[in-house]
Amino acid sequence: MADRTIGERVYRKLLRLYPRDFSDDYAHEMTQLYRDRIRDEGPTSVWLALVADLARTAPREQLSTLAQDVRHARRTWRRTPVLALAAILTLALGVGANTAVFSVVHGVLLRPLPYPDPDRLVEVFEDNSRAGGGPFFRVSLLNYLSWVERAQSFEALAAFNGRDFTVTEHGDPERIFGSAVTASLFKVLGIAPIVGRALTAEDENPAAAPVAVLAESLWSRAFGRDPAVVGRTITLNGLRHQIVGIVPTAFREIGRTQIGSAGAGQIFIPLSMDTAQNRGNHTLRVVGRLRQQVTLDQARDEMRRVAAGMQNEFPTTNRNWSAWIERPQRSMFDPRVRLSLLVLLGAVGVVLLIACANVANLVLARATSRRRELAVRAALGARPARLARQLLTENVSLALVSGVCGLTMAGLSMQALRTLIPATIPRADEIRLDGTILAFGLFITTASGVFFGMAPAIRGARASLLPALTQNGKGAIGPSHHLWRRGLVVAQTGLATMLVVMAALLLQSLVRLQQVPLGFEPVGVLTARVSTPQVKYPDAAAMLEFQRTLLRSLETLPSVRAAGLITSTPFAPGVRRGVTVRDRAAGGGSLEPSASAVEQVVSARLFRALGVTLLAGREFGAQDQPGSPLVAIVSEGLARRLWASSDGIGRALELDGRGHEIVGVVGDTRGTDGTARGGGLDRDPQPVLYVSSEQHPQGTVSLVIRADATPQAIVPAIRTAFREIEPTLPIPDLRPLDEWIAESAAQPRLTTTLAGAFAGAALFLTVVGIYGVISYTVSQRTQELGVRIAIGASRISVVGLVLRTGMTWASAGIALGLVGAWSASRLIAGLLFGVSATDSFTFALTALALAGVAALACTVPALRATRIDPVIALRGD
Repeated sequence: MADRTIGERVYRKLLRLYPRDFSDDYAHEMTQLYRDRIRDEGPTSVWLALVADLARTAPREQLSTLAQDVRHARRTWRRTPVLALAAILTLALGVGANTAVFSVVHGVLLRPLPYPDPDRLVEVFEDNSRAGGGPFFRVSLLNYLSWVERAQSFEALAAFNGRDFTVTEHGDPERIFGSAVTASLFKVLGIAPIVGRALTAEDENPAAAPVAVLAESLWSRAFGRDPAVVGRTITLNGLRHQIVGIVPTAFREIGRTQIGSAGAGQIFIPLSMDTAQNRGNHTLRVVGRLRQQVTLDQARDEMRRVAAGMQNEFPTTNRNWSAWIERPQRSMFDPRVRLSLLVLLGAVGVVLLIACANVANLVLARATSRRRELAVRAALGARPARLARQLLTENVSLALVSGVCGLTMAGLSMQALRTLIPATIPRADEIRLDGTILAFGLFITTASGVFFGMAPAIRGARASLLPALTQNGKGAIGPSHHLWRRGLVVAQTGLATMLVVMAALLLQSLVRLQQVPLGFEPVGVLTARVSTPQVKYPDAAAMLEFQRTLLRSLETLPSVRAAGLITSTPFAPGVRRGVTVRDRAAGGGSLEPSASAVEQVVSARLFRALGVTLLAGREFGAQDQPGSPLVAIVSEGLARRLWASSDGIGRALELDGRGHEIVGVVGDTRGTDGTARGGGLDRDPQPVLYVSSEQHPQGTVSLVIRADATPQAIVPAIRTAFREIEPTLPIPDLRPLDEWIAESAAQPRLTTTLAGAFAGAALFLTVVGIYGVISYTVSQRTQELGVRIAIGASRISVVGLVLRTGMTWASAGIALGLVGAWSASRLIAGLLFGVSATDSFTFALTALALAGVAALACTVPALRATRIDPVIALRGD
């Protein structure tokens, strides 16, 4: 008896898994048949036969039924082409926007780095948080070597920094970006050369013969992928280097330094292990590969202990310096970039929800006109589940068509996004339409079809027969149907309110960000990166003479008011060195508390060229020559941090073990940041220590030229001056300083633009939704309104009745949206500048604007209601 019960239970369960349109009598007959077989043949053999029979016949029947449903869906949608087109376009907008934004998030944030075991890769920074400098500083060479000796959490550590190379092999000199790297970098990244060999530890010896490794992109462009290039020599900065290997293009970015990708690092030379330099020179990027079974937290704890030991061992340079480890996928991004991309993904998801709500309203309206059809099918024996499946198939089929259109829109949108995404966002070149993106698009398409189709399917399957079959079905769609439609309007109005509030906050933030005082005057300033040829100017004296000649030549040009040199212009990428300075009273020996600052090496007229205000003391002058007493100028913020009661003129600073007299104080400037992340408009000005380029010569510097003429008028003369002074020097890429500033604000501008576009799309869809629901309500209440007009109701009272109905739903949605925005706005607080995440003025203004838009959406149906002819309306009754 137990076997029979189990056998019947199995059969009924399988029957539910593969539903058929069997009658109850047939099902009972089949159940009785298998019960008899269980009694005669035993349960096991019957169960196996039953499973085999259903597995053979059920999929075929399911596919046949599905094909029938799809054909029926196509016929039914062809009867209402306008409604179908509106639904397809609405949903395609949501699917396309979501897929495009997800492609950006996936390419930039989620796609694994193209290395073996990328989860074990980390980037190691020096942490100066104790002195207020932050956790993302570059690393000094000597500290890196100490880490290599003492840290046990890593299979290997590697260091590198960016370099500019002047290549003079083919025609005119060419400036190519590359890196000086340690040989261990190849082991850390797990990359093998395509041709030749990688760098070795012997290559790092300062006395070793110069060698170079080329990126695949440069190998293809300049040498036509000729493998015989290995062994030849190439002239870099006037020095012959032997090419020893070619690394693949996949040898890519770690941190914010591009390695080996097209348009970025294309030449790699050994990093010289010059142990004579100061331990306080923080110039390197360091990456590592964790050992097996070592977690990120364990490695962080060990590096903190190592750094603490080094503070005790090297107190002069390592005081207040610790170490910090981060995943490259996180360290390469400013946290605001990650947050902004996730906010945009959430915003575009809201747009999809609003689109689904709109389509659901369209489908519900369509279901009203089909209630007689569904009632007839139910009266002829169709079960509710069968009707629901048919309706759901129709809606999912519509969603799939919308998905195809949406993916096409996404492909086109991605091309536009690539042009809008700023170059400061790493991995932007990895944004593409691949299998993962297509799978995501298919998923949200199917989910959208189920989302907006479920409610109409359930409602249509449960329609009452008698009201639907009598008097054209009046009353078939009861109050719950109207509640669904009104609820959808309230929901999409609330979601649109949230998006508009967010967009308004971001817009205010962007406006205030662009109005922030810079501390310098960028208008009329041109910048360029200049590398002094090392072979032709091998020592500091020759290098200085070249730079002096260059500046004198440029300042003689018409319209040039001033020219100067600086280590790195504001907002421009480059080597920024965080240094620790300690105050020593002139003539005294007591040490004061240290402070963290950014070191900038500048020429005499740099402050005039850049437009930085001198607050006290003097600028660098002709008296500040090599061999004369060392001098320095401090920014206002550094002076305030060191000497709260005075400007510090005449005081002395100990830098790199040498005393520097403070001769001037200048205003703070934005965009100068000693961390590896660089500066930005939204960051407070950092303390800066300026030293003279005459006393601290640098081979690679940034040129700053202030001119009265337009860039188009002055650039040819500047290039001619360069050719006359040094023909072997590549003509630098002259760039207005305004462009650097615009690039710094590009990411918040992109976030604000896209958020505004999504908010506009959401508002448009909401207006369409409100208009559609009010129009539908007016059509359903035609007889009621006709009676009101017939018994003397004024046109104004009819308009007021319709407006009150619509504005009640819209007001409820706006109120819910404001509450939601109040809670969600804290998520974007990190993206805002100069405006509170809960700014009451923004919330109130947004609510009033949305109320006005909703009123306009209700006005047209309300005016149409006043034109109802009572005679025609009552005749239909």
